[in-house]
Amino acid sequence: MARVPEDDDDAALRWDDVDDASYDLRGEPARDEQVAPATDTRLDEARQSRPVAAVAATGVFGGVYLMYVIGWLIGVAQLPLSGRDLLQEITYQFAEFLAIVSPIFWFVTTLVLTRDGSAVHRFGWLALGTLVLVPWPFLLGVIA
Repeated sequence: MARVPEDDDDAALRWDDVDDASYDLRGEPARDEQVAPATDTRLDEARQSRPVAAVAATGVFGGVYLMYVIGWLIGVAQLPLSGRDLLQEITYQFAEFLAIVSPIFWFVTTLVLTRDGSAVHRFGWLALGTLVLVPWPFLLGVIA
């Protein structure tokens, strides 16, 4: 007696022996030439629409922002300033921390907020960030 596969959703979760000769499949299995192409081509279109130059430029901006983080670390370490009381010391150290991590926040926020927008907007915001987030203590320490 041939077993007929059940039409329930749990059939795939059971360990039935499909190689068993008594296991009867309904219809013929689809051949390679009969298989329909994938209908979800959005991923392929997204990969083709993103030029390599845009990805490379985003990587260059990422490298610049990483260098800014390193510059802020070096610049903050060279500053001998501290507050007169505990509140000023805490706020000063918190401001130093924000200065160090601000390039990372700017880069990630720009990528997240402009992921559906045009590349011109993304690169405009990234270029603006390179002007705003310059590690001035490091640059002034090197120049002086």
